[in-house]
Amino acid sequence: MERWEYAIECCRSALAICTKEEVFYQRLMIYNQCLGRKSDAISVYHMCRGILSANGINPSQGTQAIYDSIIKD
Repeated sequence: MERWEYAIECCRSALAICTKEEVFYQRLMIYNQCLGRKSDAISVYHMCRGILSANGINPSQGTQAIYDSIIKD
């Protein structure tokens, strides 16, 4: 479990620098899901969607697919 926590911190650090890099949101959603933190994973999706939409961008199909798998879990 410790390595998932480290991965989460790395993604958060990256997002602090690059808020529009969708891949970091995707990984953060996956890592939280792997730790059983469904609500955290869903929150990351909503944060991603909010940041992207503020810049006139929709989440990618990949991000949407990860979100869909989380809410079905």
